[in-house]
Amino acid sequence: MKQIGGQALIDGIIMTGKKCTAICRRKSSGRINVEIRSKCTTENKEGIDKVFLLRGVNNFINIIKDIISNLSFYEVQEEKNEQSKMVVVFMKMFSKNKLITTLIGILFFIFIFFLIPEGIVKIIPNFNNKVLISLFKGVFRLGVIFLYVISISKNKDFSKILRYHGAEHKVINCYELNNKLTIENVKNASRFHRRCGSNFSVYIVVCYLILFMIIPRYSIGINILIELLVFPIMIGFAYEIVEYIGRSNSAFSSMLFSLSKFIQNFTTKEPEDDEIEVSIVALKTSEGIKVKNTIKELFLMGRGILRDGGIESYALDSRLILECCLGVTPTQVFTSEAEVSKEDEKKYLDFIDERKKGKPIAYMIGKKEFYGNEFIVKEGVLIPRPDTEVLVEKVLKILKNNKQYTSICDLCSGSGAVGISIQKNNENINCTYVDNYETPLKITEENICMHDLKDRSYIVKSDLLEFFIKNGLELDGIVSNPPYIPSGEIGSLMKDVKDYEPHEALDGGKDGLDYYRKICEQARKVLVDNGFIAFEIPYNKAFDIMYIMANNNFVNIDIYKDINENDRVIVGYYRSKDNK
Repeated sequence: MKQIGGQALIDGIIMTGKKCTAICRRKSSGRINVEIRSKCTTENKEGIDKVFLLRGVNNFINIIKDIISNLSFYEVQEEKNEQSKMVVVFMKMFSKNKLITTLIGILFFIFIFFLIPEGIVKIIPNFNNKVLISLFKGVFRLGVIFLYVISISKNKDFSKILRYHGAEHKVINCYELNNKLTIENVKNASRFHRRCGSNFSVYIVVCYLILFMIIPRYSIGINILIELLVFPIMIGFAYEIVEYIGRSNSAFSSMLFSLSKFIQNFTTKEPEDDEIEVSIVALKTSEGIKVKNTIKELFLMGRGILRDGGIESYALDSRLILECCLGVTPTQVFTSEAEVSKEDEKKYLDFIDERKKGKPIAYMIGKKEFYGNEFIVKEGVLIPRPDTEVLVEKVLKILKNNKQYTSICDLCSGSGAVGISIQKNNENINCTYVDNYETPLKITEENICMHDLKDRSYIVKSDLLEFFIKNGLELDGIVSNPPYIPSGEIGSLMKDVKDYEPHEALDGGKDGLDYYRKICEQARKVLVDNGFIAFEIPYNKAFDIMYIMANNNFVNIDIYKDINENDRVIVGYYRSKDNK
């Protein structure tokens, strides 16, 4: 029999196996921290551990020592309600002074389990039947145990202990059945275990109940003294019962195990996937099994980290990062039990940490889907947004209705996603991509090559339309998603935008309209008569931009909304004074 055992914590599990004791805890970052202690189990019992009854007392003493030594691992979070605050104070005090903890625990135990029930019996008049008294005290003590377990299960921190207790049972059951330690297999294992230590206290009460149906009753002091003196014997019998249930499959042991399962219904809860993951790591470490996470387990780990970090798209982002790091398919992410190397795991978790801090997923995986196509995206270029697809749709419609338009410019091109999307859907269009920064131009060139558009695409570094003006070149149309965030509002943008995306692609000057003014003014020198200009616009500036366009000889100006019914695109046609 694999004599492996554990102890649940608020944020993890302490597991003792044949190799060592592993303390595995889920840190606030989402990663699993593993500490190793030299203590381990052995199947060869020696000395006192071979003596009937005495081995139970020795085991009980060791359990108490372990609990006291492990108090420092119970780090409860601050709570708003007064009850939880009191729990936090006591736990912090206990973890700092273990002697006080031990003394308070002993005194509290004697008061609750011996003084109170004996006092109640003495108060009740003519209550002299020792069988009924023993039954009453047994029921009282069991009631105290169950009330305690039920009350702590209402506290979210201690409720988590019960879930980790359930995870501990499930993983040990799975292991003892020689099943592969995967999250799915552990989930399917029973959360009830024959050697559960939480049954121990109940069997002590049952042993007391049976014994004191026989022993005569005396004064309250002598009765309590007798109960205290026989306490080690009761511990020994309770231990033997637990051991018997663990090693026997007889009808009697099965009956006792049914009682155990009833008790464990209260002392364990069904764990969540990330808690099962901790239990698997704890067991593997304690048993000396090489610990590697599977693809599916890594996905669940990353998803949990991003979820707890407040990332709304936590499931999608963790999947995309895993696909990028390991080169796997979406199906493999959700189903694969293939183990991942420590190097790849570290790479993945480092990416997850970056995403948790706010780094855009597109920069991390180096790509972004836009208008049905994939584009290379890196830091230094604006990430294409779905809202900008409205701009592509309106320009494609203009080009379809006006076959004479063949030469356009994607101004402030960024990644080149707008112009490339237009070209891929219209084989007659030549496009010049213009930006004033090296990184966007380099990324645009990569995207043009990836989409095989080199033969009808041109890349120009220019301050807006200066290149065309200086060289006397004309265009049939200008498409642009210029910077339009007012300078004073940059700081209020979402963290992933203001901290990571290039401000030069966002900052539109004091009122956000500086680029619209300059582009419209320059466009008069570049566009052919009846040439068009199409802008993406901020939702609240449509009429201001319409005014700018009208003052620069643009006519037939139309405003188009996005899927959220916000003004998103404005289109106008240049009309020279000669054609008015």
